[in-house]
Amino acid sequence: MPRRRSTTSTRSTLPSSAHWVPAVSHWYICFHSIFFTVYFATYTSFIYLFVLVLGRRVINFDGN
Repeated sequence: MPRRRSTTSTRSTLPSSAHWVPAVSHWYICFHSIFFTVYFATYTSFIYLFVLVLGRRVINFDGN
């Protein structure tokens, strides 16, 4: 009995999920790519600013 219930539930939910999978995956890939680019840009900018400030402090320390 439980096996029949599980198979029937999966069969009933399978066609709807399979129908919505391509669109969801497409939007997810687009959103993930945009989020990754924004995150990478902010991460690199913060590293650049940190290195720049650290470099200025080191240069000023060496100069003084």
